[in-house]
Amino acid sequence: MNTFELLCTRLGILAGIVLVVYSLYRLLRLLVSQAGVHALKANGKFRQEGLVKYNLFKDNYAAYDLTKDFADQLTGEIYIGDDGKAWLQVRKDDGARPDSGFEKLGYIDLKGNIYDRNHCLAGYVGNAPGQPDMTGRRKWYELFLRCHANVYLCARQEQVLTDAGNPDATAATAEAEAPRDRCIGKCIETGRFRPRNPDRYTALGRSAAFLLLYRQTQPPKPAGENLTVYRYAWSDTALISAFLFAVLYALFYLFNVNLINMPFLGDWIVLLPTAFYFPVWALVRQVKIEQSLSGKPVEHFLMLFNRNTGLAGMNNLILLFALAAVGISVFVYGRDLIPFQMAILIGAWVNGKYITRMPWTVYDRFLVPQPDARDDEEEDTAGMIARNYRWELDADETRLQGELNLYFAQDEINELRSRNPFRTDASLGFDRNIETLFREKTDERHLRRINRYISTRAFENGLGGLETMQFILDFVQEPNIRYLADEASPDETGGVEYARFPVETLFDRHGDCDCKAVLAAALFRNAGYRVAYITSRSHAAIAVACPKEWFSFYHTGKLSESGSKALIDKDGLYYYFCETTGDSFRIGDCGANTPEEFTEFRFLK
Repeated sequence: MNTFELLCTRLGILAGIVLVVYSLYRLLRLLVSQAGVHALKANGKFRQEGLVKYNLFKDNYAAYDLTKDFADQLTGEIYIGDDGKAWLQVRKDDGARPDSGFEKLGYIDLKGNIYDRNHCLAGYVGNAPGQPDMTGRRKWYELFLRCHANVYLCARQEQVLTDAGNPDATAATAEAEAPRDRCIGKCIETGRFRPRNPDRYTALGRSAAFLLLYRQTQPPKPAGENLTVYRYAWSDTALISAFLFAVLYALFYLFNVNLINMPFLGDWIVLLPTAFYFPVWALVRQVKIEQSLSGKPVEHFLMLFNRNTGLAGMNNLILLFALAAVGISVFVYGRDLIPFQMAILIGAWVNGKYITRMPWTVYDRFLVPQPDARDDEEEDTAGMIARNYRWELDADETRLQGELNLYFAQDEINELRSRNPFRTDASLGFDRNIETLFREKTDERHLRRINRYISTRAFENGLGGLETMQFILDFVQEPNIRYLADEASPDETGGVEYARFPVETLFDRHGDCDCKAVLAAALFRNAGYRVAYITSRSHAAIAVACPKEWFSFYHTGKLSESGSKALIDKDGLYYYFCETTGDSFRIGDCGANTPEEFTEFRFLK
C-alpha cells in the first residue's frame, strides 16, 4: 500500500466515524420532545426561527427565539392554566433590564384554535385551511418519527354584504369575496411516538401558539441591517464563481498548463485544482462588496443570474446529474474533469438552498378599464369650447411629450358649477363637501379620453408601470394645470374656499391644491388604481397605491397616517405620496414644502 492509498484509507475511516457520530446525534434529537418553529418568509421558503422544548427539571415547555443572541434566546414558556388552556407567557423587557416579569400573549385550546389575550380568535394549527388540529401528520420517508403541521393566521372578518336588502347577493358570493386564512409557517415535532391523547396538548400545538402570538408580532430587522447582511453574504456569488472557475479550468485543461508537480499523488493530482474554486469564490464575493460600497451594486444582476424561476425541482435534477458525473469521472473515465464538476455541484447546491424559488411577478403595464363603445365614436365638437393640454413626462431616461385636445359644452360646465357642494352647501364644511364631491356621479368621458391617450402613448414608447403613472401625475402638475388660489379666481369660485369637480378643473385649466388633488385622484381612479385623498390644515394631495418593488432603484419619501413620512400600508397595499401643485414632483417625492402632518386620509374605491 503506497502513501496515497494509506492516506485515503485513514481519511475514509475518519469520515466513517464522523458519519456514524453525526447519525447517532440526529437520531437522539428525534427522541427529544420538542418542536421547531419555522416561519414562512417572503421568498416562499420556511426558516426556523424558534424552538419549543420540554424542560424535564421544571416540568414545562420553554420557548426559545433563535433569532436572538444565545444568552437571550430563552423567551418564555407555555403552561397549562387553571382554565385548562395552554397559555403562552413571555419575558418582559422594560428597557432597564431584560427580565422584569412575564406577560401573557394568548393561549391555544385542545382543538388547535389559537386566541390572543383578549380571547379573540387569532389563528389555528392544522394541515388544511379551516381545519384546526394539533395532531400533525407524519411522513413515511422520515420513518414516521416527526409530526408536521401548518400555522394559519385568520383573516379579518369583513362584512361582504354591505346592503342586507340586496336581492342579488348570495351566500356563494359572500364566500367567494371573503378573505382567506393565510399560512404563516409550520411546526415540526419530535419525540412523540404514541397516538395523541385528545385531552393533552402536544408540543406541536404549543409551538404553533408561540409562532403566531410571539414570532409573528416581532418587528423585522432594520433595513440597513438586512442590507449589510445581504451585502456580505456568500450565497449569491456561488453559482457565478462556479461558472468563472469552469472557464478558467477549461483554459488550464486545454492548454495543459502544468502548474504543480507532486509525483506521489499520481493521477489524483487533477483533484488539487478543485481547492482553487474557493479562492475564486472569495474573490468574486469581494468584488461584489467593493462594487456595493462604491455605489455600483451588482446584487440585481446576481439575482437575475441566480434566480430559480419557480422550477425548484430542477435544482435537485442538476445536483443529481452533477453527482453522477463526478461518480462516472472517478470510476470510469478518469479524473480530469472532477474539479469542473465539483465546482458546478457546489455552486448549484448553494444556489438551490439559498436563492429564492419564487417565480417572477409580472405587473400589468397599465390598468385601464374597458372603455364604452361610444367613446370610440367621433365626438361632435360643433359649438363646443376647446382646451389644449401639453405636458412632459418627468423621467431620467425617457423623453415623452403629450398633447391632447378636449371639448366642453358651456351649459354642462354651468350645470356642474351650480350643483357643486361648495356652492350649494358651503356651511357643511370642507370635509363633508369633499366627501360629497367624490360621491357625486359625473360624466367621466374626459377622464377616459385622457387615460386612453396616456395608455396608447405609454404602450407605443415602452413605458413601465411607474413611468405610466408618472405621466398621469405630470398631466395635473404645472404648467399644464396651473396653480391658482381661490381668492385669485372669483369668477369661478366666488373668492371663497372652493374645490372643483374634475371637469371644472380641466375646463378652467387652473386650481388650488385641493382642486388639482381631486382631479389627480379622479384620473388615477378612472385608470384603475387605488387612491387616497389626503389633507392637512393647509394643504391637499393624493397618495396612489403601486407595488413597492417598482421603487427598487428609486429614492422616495413616503408618508403614513401617523403624520410621518413612512410608508402607508393599508390592506396590504403601499401608498406613495403625489404632489400635484408644482412641477417636477415624482411619485413618492416629499419636498421641503410638503406638510409634515396629514390629518385626513380618504381611501377611494
